[in-house]
Amino acid sequence: MRAVIIATGKNFEQEQSAVNDIPELRPLMCRPFIEHVIEYFYSAGCTHFDVFLNHEPERFRFILGNGERWGVTLQCHL
Repeated sequence: MRAVIIATGKNFEQEQSAVNDIPELRPLMCRPFIEHVIEYFYSAGCTHFDVFLNHEPERFRFILGNGERWGVTLQCHL
């Protein structure tokens, strides 16, 4: 089964803040929120994830890797 995650965050052009924080990477119980989303769908049987982003894919790839940790395929798309 394939899951599509749209992680576009907020529009930084309209709302500039002192901290460039991406909502999907904010910690929840000591881990980024998006990890909880991936683990939930993994437990439901998803084995392939397509994560669509609009900025900073290197931060997502650094945190999530390629999905090897969960035994799934994870691809980030801009």
